[in-house]
Amino acid sequence: MKTYLSICLFTFLPAGVYAQLLPDSCMENKEIVLDEVYIYSNKENTAAKPRFMRDVEGTMIFAGKKSTVSLLENMLLNKAANNTRQMFRNVSGIVIHEGSDGGLQLNIGSRGLNPNRSANFNIRQNGYDISADPLGYPESYYTPNADDIKEIQVLRGASALQYGSQFGGMINFKLATPPADKKIDIRQHFSAGSYGFLGSYSRISGTIGKFSYYLSALLKRGDGYRENSDYKSYNVLAQLRYQSGENDLWGIDWLKYHYLEHQPGGLTDVMFLENPKQSNRSRNWFLIDWNIISLSYHRNMPELRADLDVKMTGLYADRFALGYRDKRVGTPDPGNTERDLQKGTFRNWSAEIGFLKRFNLGTTSVPSSWAVGFKYFQANNLSHQGAGTTGTDADFTLVEPVLSGSHFRQNKIPYRSSYRLPNLNFALFSEVNLRLNEKWSIVPGVRMEYIQTGIRGKRSYYGIDYATEGYPMTEDILIDNKTNSRRICLAGMALSYKATQSEVYANVTRNYRAITFNDMRTISPALEVNPDLKDETGFSSDVGIRSRGSTLLTYDVSLFFLYYGNRIGEFFRENPAVKGTYQRYRDNIGNGISYGVEGMCNYDLQHLTDLLNCSDLKINIFANWAITGSRYLKSKAGYNIEGNKMEFVPLYNLKGGLTAQYKRISMALQAGFTSFQFTDAANEPMDPNDAVYGIYGAIPGYCVVDLNLDYRLNKYIDLVLSFQNINNSIYMTRRASGYPGPGIIPSAPFNFMGTVMFHL
Repeated sequence: MKTYLSICLFTFLPAGVYAQLLPDSCMENKEIVLDEVYIYSNKENTAAKPRFMRDVEGTMIFAGKKSTVSLLENMLLNKAANNTRQMFRNVSGIVIHEGSDGGLQLNIGSRGLNPNRSANFNIRQNGYDISADPLGYPESYYTPNADDIKEIQVLRGASALQYGSQFGGMINFKLATPPADKKIDIRQHFSAGSYGFLGSYSRISGTIGKFSYYLSALLKRGDGYRENSDYKSYNVLAQLRYQSGENDLWGIDWLKYHYLEHQPGGLTDVMFLENPKQSNRSRNWFLIDWNIISLSYHRNMPELRADLDVKMTGLYADRFALGYRDKRVGTPDPGNTERDLQKGTFRNWSAEIGFLKRFNLGTTSVPSSWAVGFKYFQANNLSHQGAGTTGTDADFTLVEPVLSGSHFRQNKIPYRSSYRLPNLNFALFSEVNLRLNEKWSIVPGVRMEYIQTGIRGKRSYYGIDYATEGYPMTEDILIDNKTNSRRICLAGMALSYKATQSEVYANVTRNYRAITFNDMRTISPALEVNPDLKDETGFSSDVGIRSRGSTLLTYDVSLFFLYYGNRIGEFFRENPAVKGTYQRYRDNIGNGISYGVEGMCNYDLQHLTDLLNCSDLKINIFANWAITGSRYLKSKAGYNIEGNKMEFVPLYNLKGGLTAQYKRISMALQAGFTSFQFTDAANEPMDPNDAVYGIYGAIPGYCVVDLNLDYRLNKYIDLVLSFQNINNSIYMTRRASGYPGPGIIPSAPFNFMGTVMFHL
């Protein structure tokens, strides 16, 4: 505590940011650097070249922290379907849960963190939160359309001080901006592909005097690669900016994201090995309606050598999940029975203020920076669960219970719940980037948070009183009326040493993750949750070296260590309520660590093209890798997992490929290999004879190869062909304990897509 107080006092003082490996059974290109601002010449090949966050961007400090920025605007990839493994090909160690057709959801994790809906990252767009509730329900159902993204900024665990307490770090989707030299710029894309995919993307943008605008819309639909997996979605985005003065910029962002997805459910191991496209769930549906509005103001104050950012954001969103979810995944849906219905309503707003002051430390010529920020967040979420309709369509009506024994015996939803879930959060952070000289930087920081979460509501469990004549239905009611308040202090330190063309960096930061509403109050036949879950705590650290300055080689190689205390995990156990059956159980199961080496490199083969005397040819090769170990250090009494590996930690996670451009033709080829990983803390192996559950066991390793081609017909028209999984690997990346399962969620086999792009 003394350390935290010391850092706190110091930083808040102002100074004068494959097939799956199944079981045996079965120009001169030049870059000019001016005070960490990179300026690329027009002839440089930037098509696939990533970058790192600069020491200071906006009102945030990133010096000494591990980061990767993928310039999506210039990358050749399958943007029509938001292909996640292509979008994040420059980011090392990313573990992906696939299975969402059409790129409807983003599911990524790293370093042993569960990829489910990216809930272990703080997900942002243009700097503001886009998840349902960053603390109480940090799942990301909305993902920006890749055609609207300029770059993806990924910052690891050291981001906890500035962006919040998640262990994974922060991901910010920085959106494309309108051209400054055109009053009107029009783009229209038409896409068609395998499994009935059709997509249409429209954009109009421009700048008129001090006013700029950006409007886009995306419509897409598909039949899906499995039975019962059709979907349709639309995404509308509007950005308006007004430059009221030389140093003042006002903005407003508005988005609407809506999709309806027919979910085929999960598979058992036997079903997956027989035919991964099959489905025995025809009545499962999922609907998302996401609405966000954000107001922003930025002021540059040159006379004070300072910048100010203000953001106010509101979210109005709904999530509906409907279906037959028997824990015996191999059991077909009998039809004509009530389906389980979950309804989530999210209403929240936040205000964030960031201020950055530049100053010189002593007689040093390079400026130091002091950043301070404040966040206020308030949410009032609603959650309902119970019996849905007996039909086959997407009817999300909650059916009132009928107190009749015969009704209960016929229909199998013996519960109902209704909750109000308020959430309040105040946060204050401060960091100082002390530039001791042109080479050395020291960055101490601190974040203080007040979190108040509550739950108001009840759960009803229905049964039959066989001891009473007529066998009446009984109702047991559990009332919840709780408030949980916490005061948290997170501290961290980063170091940076800059040589001419490289930088050595190191950081250590305390991390924290609050338990979520979904952890506590969702009823699932395949999963039981300990009602007394505790918050998770720990710390993360990076030590690495990366390139900087004017080089053809971009690289970053680092060691990381993550300590996870009070880790929430899952294991397979016998169901104490129903003898002879099994279920997954979620609890604070112990303390664990993950550690390893991560690296990425991107090399521009300009020297080769110079030798060939072919200035029209541009080639980049890229690779990223993560070799990760993990172990449970301490096991909670009764679990006996000490020494086991943590979940979602493949030993090897490798990606590589090349991009090439010759005159009007461009190509991007990438391959990725992910070794096997466990999905539960007991380290259950894959059982190819499991014909019942499918929710436990390891995920075998797999390799996937993708190819994208682009031909520029003229200055107005581009033709793009995308081939995913060209090696036709049959693999899985996920065993779901709830929606979209439960069970194994197979990934897509070989598929292709064609896009015609018009630019006027």
